[in-house]
Amino acid sequence: PLEIGFSQDSIWCTFTFGRSTSHPYKPVGEILDDILTGKINVNSIHTISVYKK
Repeated sequence: PLEIGFSQDSIWCTFTFGRSTSHPYKPVGEILDDILTGKINVNSIHTISVYKK
């Protein structure tokens, strides 16, 4: 993961996708806690796209 660059210089601290996620406006850290405790299935989280330049 440390070798992955980013296309922008900042990110939101919450999921702001509204209707496209079942976790709208929930803080990313809280979602991580929920994944680790089994409250949220990791498969319910949107994936990211990575490409080699």
